[in-house]
Amino acid sequence: MSQAMFSEKLRRLFYSHSLRGRFLPNEGYCWTAHLPRLRHLADSPETPQRSPLMLYENDVAFLEAHEPHQYIRTEGGGLFSHWQDALFFSTSDNSDPNTNGRRYSYTVSPEFYRPRCRLRAPFLPNEGYCWTVHLPGLGHVADSPETPQRSPLMLYENGVPFVEPHVPHQYIRTEGGGLFSHWQDFLFFSTSDNSDPNTNDRRYSYTVSRDFYRPPSRVWSNSRPINLSQRDTSPEAIVTDVAYALDVGRNILGWLREFGEVRGKVILEIGPGINFGPILFLACYGAIPVVADRFLAPWDAEYHPEFYRHLRDELRRQDPKLDLRPIDALLDSGAYCPEILSRVESGTESLNLDSNSVDIVISNAVLEHLENHALAFSQLYRITKPGGWGIHQVDFRYHRSFDRPLEHLLLSPSDFERAAGAFRDYGTYLRPFDMVDLFSAAGFEVRDLRPNLFASPEYLQDILPRLRKARKSRYRTTSKKKLRILGGFFVVRKPLRR
Repeated sequence: MSQAMFSEKLRRLFYSHSLRGRFLPNEGYCWTAHLPRLRHLADSPETPQRSPLMLYENDVAFLEAHEPHQYIRTEGGGLFSHWQDALFFSTSDNSDPNTNGRRYSYTVSPEFYRPRCRLRAPFLPNEGYCWTVHLPGLGHVADSPETPQRSPLMLYENGVPFVEPHVPHQYIRTEGGGLFSHWQDFLFFSTSDNSDPNTNDRRYSYTVSRDFYRPPSRVWSNSRPINLSQRDTSPEAIVTDVAYALDVGRNILGWLREFGEVRGKVILEIGPGINFGPILFLACYGAIPVVADRFLAPWDAEYHPEFYRHLRDELRRQDPKLDLRPIDALLDSGAYCPEILSRVESGTESLNLDSNSVDIVISNAVLEHLENHALAFSQLYRITKPGGWGIHQVDFRYHRSFDRPLEHLLLSPSDFERAAGAFRDYGTYLRPFDMVDLFSAAGFEVRDLRPNLFASPEYLQDILPRLRKARKSRYRTTSKKKLRILGGFFVVRKPLRR
């Protein structure tokens, strides 16, 4: 026995009180002991889960407290309830506690209060491997759209904990294997082998204590990456998408012309989105276009031909002398032909491109979604030619609440990572000055950081007192001046020699 376990056992013995017979039969497997001196701590109709009493048989704890008395009578097996001035209990094997030769004791210290609550059939089928049970009394601690990782509930099958809480319901339905979610008034769950919990003869129980809570080991997301989602092909949506692509393309062209001519330059856009309008806009000015994305958008016959036709017509209207052959070639082939556009399906952290092969790397609202910035920036440094540039617009706001853009900084870095989603759709925990340091560590010269998005004075006044009290936050002591910057334009350069 370890020293920690031994010392805990000694403390428990110090706080332990013996239950002495004669124990009175109640009904079925249920027995009672009179505890009038503990009535002020006991459960009651007004406080049905108040009692901290834990019951032991030969120093082994019974974990299922606060049980309805009818279940103690009909199921037994160590179920118990400290109710008003009596203890209602059953023994581990439903024997008579007066004659089975075992010792019964109890503690009433919160230090040893570790109960589980039994879940009982019927469990209702939801869909696939998912089952549900109603838990209306726990709605105040459950996950919800506003608090998607709040619940401390842990689920057990025959006493063995399931360790993947907060899982989106579609994964519970399709994967099962013990995944679960305590959502509003319901528990959505699956069994360890995807069997029916109503008929597999296993016990299901739960705790709602932070002492037993284990955060999920996997990151889950409620959605597919947007690049792989179904397109809106309505004429209104096409017009809007083309206008946005042209706006972004013109902005990028304006940035690039600060650093020289784009004609003949290999330009890589990372994270181009659902269409490649901006980079093809640059191709019409003579750039050699490359796109890279972990979830590279495929050609969609229902969307892309109409999008690129409208893009071509709008460019011809605005500048009749522009070379539109790159877009014409795509429309003629009805696909992304590699002679016109090089496509690399990989994340920035693992770019499948030759070293020193790219003149300029551009991105717009992409770097905030990276998984590993240090690794990604080292890859960007590797593939950039000496003297080449990186031009990146980055949005540092909390993407789940743009009107409260620093709320995620109240979390610890590890808590944010668990909530960030498989597609990093919460944004980034980093601040602009962190990104400057990461670019520099990768070997880049940071030539400029131009802040262009700021938190309002009213919001800063609201968040700062709360942030200063957030003990786990990395930015608890960061200055107001630094926190104010929510977005910026980074200009970095790979030195000619190192």
